[in-house]
Amino acid sequence: MEVQAAQEYLGQQIHAVNRVTEWSEYLGFDTHQAGLGSTLAKLLTTGLFNNKNQKKKRRISGMAAVSNLGTFANWTGHVLAGSNTYGFGRLAWDPSQSAESINEEWTRMTFPGSVANVETVTKAVVHILNRSREVYEGYTSPLGIGFIVFGGGAYKAGHGACAPATPGPGDGPGGEVCPTSPGVDDKVASRRRRLDLRGGLDHYWVDPCTNYGCSNYSTFGLGCDRTTSMGTGTGYAGQYAPAVEKMFNSIATTPPKLLLWFHNVGWQHRMPDGRTLFAAINASHYDAVDEAAGFGTQWEALARNSVGEEDKERHAGVSARFAQQLRDAKVMRDHIVRQYTRWMRGGSNKLG
Repeated sequence: MEVQAAQEYLGQQIHAVNRVTEWSEYLGFDTHQAGLGSTLAKLLTTGLFNNKNQKKKRRISGMAAVSNLGTFANWTGHVLAGSNTYGFGRLAWDPSQSAESINEEWTRMTFPGSVANVETVTKAVVHILNRSREVYEGYTSPLGIGFIVFGGGAYKAGHGACAPATPGPGDGPGGEVCPTSPGVDDKVASRRRRLDLRGGLDHYWVDPCTNYGCSNYSTFGLGCDRTTSMGTGTGYAGQYAPAVEKMFNSIATTPPKLLLWFHNVGWQHRMPDGRTLFAAINASHYDAVDEAAGFGTQWEALARNSVGEEDKERHAGVSARFAQQLRDAKVMRDHIVRQYTRWMRGGSNKLG
């Protein structure tokens, strides 16, 4: 099993995103490949697929990760990103561990503090780690919307797109010309040149218009039909065992967090809580930014109560990352919600 500790598409270690919670979910997923209870963790550790002639042989399996180590003095840029390096090693050794216990382990070793404040620090940092991934998804890609970061070129046929390529002068739905991506100079007129830009912009800023092919945005709604039941989807769901395929083929049984990964859903579709799909996505973006702001507030409280003189430099570095995360998250939220609102109101042609 290969995972990616590097936050290439998740804020590039400027945003706090703990991936241990994500990997733990994967490992606990029941594939049904060898009957009920065939979680990925069991497939990696118990040899469930061994046939009669291999009973005495140990199945070779394990986990590999794309590293998030670089040339920073703290190795990972964001101090909290070190939890992903450590968490990968712990899950690779024992995939049955919970993300929460691993995050607490890492926190106690990274911020030992003193006897008087260690519990205060641990509680605050572990809370941030445990919530960080869902918060990032909340203001960028909730409900399984998928890949929308700038520079991916996923609007092109053959590049992972689920929507048909659209003719026209632009790259977006119905061939519309996409607005400038956040973080890119408005004076840069050429789309081709913008795609060639580097310097930290590629795969950091979100750009739902130019990556519409991943999620099929239109005046109708959004989401990629990856089902096998109606003959209209990509058939991706068919790669799973029959019981799982059946679950993903139905909107009613697809987990809400994966809804738009497997289904193209109308903006006015009613979610389980009664809100329309658009209202749920809109609320997710605003609620997540508010929670990201709370991360910075919790961290600053540690400076007053729990961080000693010897750790002020490290604390200041993390504070700066939280400040940039919040500033950029607001830009991402506003850019995405503005686009979705325009499409819902008929700003682009409905795709077939």
